[in-house]
Amino acid sequence: MTATAGGKPLAPAIGYDDGKTLMARGPLALHEHVASRLETSLGKALPQMEVRFKDVSISADIVVKDASDLEVQLPTLPNEMMKTLHGLVAKKHTVTKRILRGVSGVLKPGTITLVLGQPGSGKSSLMKLLSGRFPKDKSVSVEGEVTYNGTSADELHKRLPQLVSYVPQRDKHYPELTVKETLAFAHAACGGELSEHDASHLVNGTPDENAEALKAAQALVKHYPDVVIQQLGLENCQNTIVGDAMLRGVSGGERKRVTTGEMAFGNKYVMMMDEISTGLDSAATFDIITTQRSLAKKFRKTVVISLLQPSPEVFALFDDVMILNAGHLMYHGTCNEALGYFENLGFKCPPSRDVADFLLDLGTNKQYQYEVKLDGGVIPRTPSEFADAFKRSTIYGQTLSDLEDPVAPSLVEDMKTHMVTHPEFSQSFWASTLLLMKREIMITRREMSAMVGRMIMSTVIALLCSSVYYQFDTSDAQLAMGIIFESILNLSVGQAAQIPTVMAAREVFYKQRGANFFRTASNGDKTDFVEIFKASAHFERLQSSLDQEGVTRPSPSLPALEFSDKRAASELTQAKFLLKRFCGLYWRTASFNLTRFAISLGMGIAYGITYVRTEYETYSGVNSGLGMIYMITSFIGLIAFNGLIPIAYEERAVFYRERAAQTYNAFWYFFGLGVMEIPYAAASVLLFLIPFFPTVGFSGIGAFLTSWLVLVLQVLHQAFMAELLVFLLPNLEVAEIVGVLLNLLGYLFSGFSPPASALPSATVWLYDITPMKYSTAAFSAVVFGDCSSDGDLGCTRMTNVPPSLPENLTVKEYLETNFLMKHSEIWRNCGFLLLFVVIFGIFTLLAMRFLNYQKK
Repeated sequence: MTATAGGKPLAPAIGYDDGKTLMARGPLALHEHVASRLETSLGKALPQMEVRFKDVSISADIVVKDASDLEVQLPTLPNEMMKTLHGLVAKKHTVTKRILRGVSGVLKPGTITLVLGQPGSGKSSLMKLLSGRFPKDKSVSVEGEVTYNGTSADELHKRLPQLVSYVPQRDKHYPELTVKETLAFAHAACGGELSEHDASHLVNGTPDENAEALKAAQALVKHYPDVVIQQLGLENCQNTIVGDAMLRGVSGGERKRVTTGEMAFGNKYVMMMDEISTGLDSAATFDIITTQRSLAKKFRKTVVISLLQPSPEVFALFDDVMILNAGHLMYHGTCNEALGYFENLGFKCPPSRDVADFLLDLGTNKQYQYEVKLDGGVIPRTPSEFADAFKRSTIYGQTLSDLEDPVAPSLVEDMKTHMVTHPEFSQSFWASTLLLMKREIMITRREMSAMVGRMIMSTVIALLCSSVYYQFDTSDAQLAMGIIFESILNLSVGQAAQIPTVMAAREVFYKQRGANFFRTASNGDKTDFVEIFKASAHFERLQSSLDQEGVTRPSPSLPALEFSDKRAASELTQAKFLLKRFCGLYWRTASFNLTRFAISLGMGIAYGITYVRTEYETYSGVNSGLGMIYMITSFIGLIAFNGLIPIAYEERAVFYRERAAQTYNAFWYFFGLGVMEIPYAAASVLLFLIPFFPTVGFSGIGAFLTSWLVLVLQVLHQAFMAELLVFLLPNLEVAEIVGVLLNLLGYLFSGFSPPASALPSATVWLYDITPMKYSTAAFSAVVFGDCSSDGDLGCTRMTNVPPSLPENLTVKEYLETNFLMKHSEIWRNCGFLLLFVVIFGIFTLLAMRFLNYQKK
């Protein structure tokens, strides 16, 4: 309760029971309360870290086709292929791109620094470098010296993430976890409690002071997730899942605050935050920066924050400002001196312009509006000229002096006592492993559809396999090997459904692993402004104004608006622009198309080499050839399915948004996507057949073209099935699972293993509705079922035939009697494949038209 004195309420007391009582008087009072007790018990100021960086430069070597032409080209297929070929056969032209150019500075403890710069100026690179998160690559060169309290970055490299936090620009989280669970995991991964090492230093006060400091520190660390939630204004959404583009969760601004809060845990002495105001209103940004300023002042933290166009009120909260442009340091000093410094250079900020916007415009083509007459001297124009001018200034001279001065003994002592001894990870191996397992179990429970789908898939396949192979002839070695192969194939291909889940979690892993989570503003009573407005006279007048005919009620004199057309563009215009868009999309998605082209070509060469000397005259040779056809048909379709399904899912969110705005008819979207897949499918199959067909001993231009057609139809039906499952099912994981299930059913009932003639009568209907049956039968009949002349493979009489088969059996007869694959039914089978493509297309169109899984 809040006490009163003289009729006036007193500020509530800070308690240690939970986060709410700790934050009873707001974050500023909490920081003062805890910091003062800790410093009293320590007998000195809290541990601090000073960051010095001198002549820091970052450059990257990039390969271009011409050293004189540095223009960035679109990643189209020809451009990417020419770049690859040029790199293989021609002399490489390597140019160096400078990201940072000799940047020097000192970040002092107890200060909060603002980093300003245009996109591409090097802000993120500098902050990643100073926080130990800059990725290492052989083509990237990092020069200069970075020290922390006099200790080099190399000496602290492994434990640096435990001492310096970095909040990235992009929000990567597990969408299934709530805000509170996300922050609780980060808290637990960073220790979750006051360490014995930190507690052992709270002994330099009186016994009562030491006990009070220990109690305050333990309470703050224990309840810090709740404190962070209140500091960032996340109370109302703490039990809401974070969500993502397709799964409804918190708003974009709230998700950005979660990203900021996630890196607030642990005993960090330096805090780097990269563009944390994205998606936040100015009031929320002001509150967050105010809290960070309090942390810097009370807890002696070194805080560095980059923002996009901060308001004047937010700008005034910072002590120092650093301005970067094209990798050059244009200014690094106090905020109070910035305007005077640039006015001496010939630039004056008008009263109507915000200071931050004025500083961002310098070094760009917008700076001319700020120029004033300068007596003597030259006004700088480019970022490099601004950097040269700054290096001649007294402000930079003071920076150089600070860099040359020895590190304060108190900072050196802090490094030895509190920082060098800090472990690389806050948890033991087993504690970290158990924490990760607990999180994975929680995520799995939230996404039960994928787990249930996998269980159903495994059960269905197991039951069908057991029924198909029930009481098989154990003396038939071929059938026994087929059972073993089918079992291994089902288990291995079934795991492909996990790929989307693992890929989605990869970015979160990189962020949290980089932070060494695991190994590999004043507070006041809330006012309900809505209720106050509803009780006001303004609300009554608004309601009476709205309650009129023609406003919120129909009016005979004002007929309802009617539109002659549902969409602004005609059907022809929609078709033209969607075809053009998908043409550009496929053309510029070089990574996807070149990958599948390379896989197709590599698979063709691999199969060709493997079966180069296969004899198709023996019983085992024919079965080997048929197995080759079976695997080719299976895998070439699976590659198409797995390649297209993530791309289609990524495009689904765009489709939902544009469809909600009635931008186009769903039919034309489907038409454009389907039409543009055809030439790329044909090209990938052609790249496979060119090395494969002649190498394995097949011949005939007619057989080659027919095989090409069959495999193109197989790829297209798999591509259309991928599109259907993406638009038919709620998420990518379930779509992958159902797709794997359908493909495994196709492998089982393709008519090869077990042979079509040996299938139980109860499962023949599954054989008849399996697209894989028709592609396998058509491809096999093309190369093994033709007996129009004596030299054809189909006319060859097999040798080493088992006793269960008649003697002098030709390959064609064996194909027709055992596998029911007939040469006369090739075009019928192609027709059925085309029918499946059409059926999948129709159902895809219906799913596009009537289903929408976007929950935002």
